[in-house]
Amino acid sequence: MGKTAIAMISLLLAALALSACAGSQQEVKTGEEIQAGPVQRVALIMIPGEKVTARQLTVVRATVARQIARRYRLEVLAGAGFEQALWGGTAAAAPGSAQQFRRALARARQAVERLQLGKAIELLQGARQLLDDCGPWLKREELAELFVVAGKLHASQEQVEQATESFRHAVELDPQGDPSRFRLDERQLELFEQARRQVTSGMPHELSLVTTPPGAEAIVDGITRGQTPVTVQLYSGRHFIRLTKAGFLGWTRSLPDGVPPPKITARLYKVWPGPALGELKDELFEPRPETEAVAAMKKLASFYGVGALVLIGLDSADDMLQASIRLFFLAEGVFTRPLFVNLGKSAKGWKVTARNLSASFKQLKKSRPAKKRRTSTKGKKKKKRRGKKSRGQKKKKRS
Repeated sequence: MGKTAIAMISLLLAALALSACAGSQQEVKTGEEIQAGPVQRVALIMIPGEKVTARQLTVVRATVARQIARRYRLEVLAGAGFEQALWGGTAAAAPGSAQQFRRALARARQAVERLQLGKAIELLQGARQLLDDCGPWLKREELAELFVVAGKLHASQEQVEQATESFRHAVELDPQGDPSRFRLDERQLELFEQARRQVTSGMPHELSLVTTPPGAEAIVDGITRGQTPVTVQLYSGRHFIRLTKAGFLGWTRSLPDGVPPPKITARLYKVWPGPALGELKDELFEPRPETEAVAAMKKLASFYGVGALVLIGLDSADDMLQASIRLFFLAEGVFTRPLFVNLGKSAKGWKVTARNLSASFKQLKKSRPAKKRRTSTKGKKKKKRRGKKSRGQKKKKRS
């Protein structure tokens, strides 16, 4: 470890010790004053400023969460999905890109029928770029039609291989689909059925969908497949998954072209009902938080079933990433003193300092569950036997 990292640890520990000299003894305490009981789970809440990049947020979040789990043997509630549920995420709303996709697809369909090939190519490329974002929210017919329209475009240009590949993607999404609804001509229909034979000649793959908690509705390629845990049959290709459960943030995944994985496990997060954390953002790192902030943190910790909250505010100034850190314990309903540190300018510096930050959370060490000691009866028996032998040896020596 470099001299900079060692100096940073020393400063952090010194800040923890000196922080006992100021603040409210009712709502803010030092590590030595915390008497919280054993904590099994903690929630890591990142509060980024406007200038903080997604990469900075991801690196610091992942590093701190990993170090807390390893160092203190705690379950850590963290991640982009969790924060989306906290900061006003929606449980079932489709993104605006779904409407953009539908408009682009309708215009592309008309362009192909009118033989406006250049315009059709541009519109289809735009629709494809929206798939990763909105694909899980689309109906199966809409997903399949995108590739059918692309196949018709290639067929009109005598691009047989490209047309067959596009029709193959459509069949992978809807193997039993009726092509008559797409108004294919004789040559296009021939290529479509050829692609269907290629796909269905192989065996579909099993994909198991598991969620925590269970009982989420599984929607695969726009079709409801039951409640999790559930196993579905999919052919190789692009597929789109959406998992929904009342009161929880929706979970989506777009699978790339290829063999689907055998299992996908997703964790669903309850949508925070309020109060809005955005209104408390500035208050959370004040030396003496208001009573409303304390009450909100109590409600939040209880809502997600955690014993402690790790609050990390991030801001960027002159390319220097700065962090504000403090803990909140549900059992006592108190904040620890806030710490303010510079994480550095480079990703390597962010990781090193973030690891050191987790080492300074001495309060978590005090409140973590104690290890269970295992008592071995075999060891005791061996000791007794050894004792008997030694006594016998002493008798022999005396005689």
